[in-house]
Amino acid sequence: ALQRNLDVVTHGISNAPQSKKHSDRSATISAAAAGVGWAATSVLCGSLGAPFVMKASPTWYRKINLPTFTPPDRIFGPVWTTVYAMIGYSGYTIFKARGPSSLAMVLAYAHYVLNIIWAP
Repeated sequence: ALQRNLDVVTHGISNAPQSKKHSDRSATISAAAAGVGWAATSVLCGSLGAPFVMKASPTWYRKINLPTFTPPDRIFGPVWTTVYAMIGYSGYTIFKARGPSSLAMVLAYAHYVLNIIWAP
């Protein structure tokens, strides 16, 4: 405690030994960046199918009887962007917790691929 007090007096509070705090902050920033990267990649890959969905929608979607509570078209873009971002972030948390070849990660990959190829 005396050494810490001496360091604070000599170097100031911000220069006192805080390597653990600094490394914790760096790890948090790195983890957040990785999570955002996974989410962004998921959104980007998911949006690659959007032109095909938009092209196919008039051929079948507009011809079916839709319920009165069907949301307006402008809602689908933000909702699917959010869904794909959450899928990506979920994949990141599974990858981080279980590893790239765990059963949970294989199922997450399979879910993502099936979600993308489901589009018309």
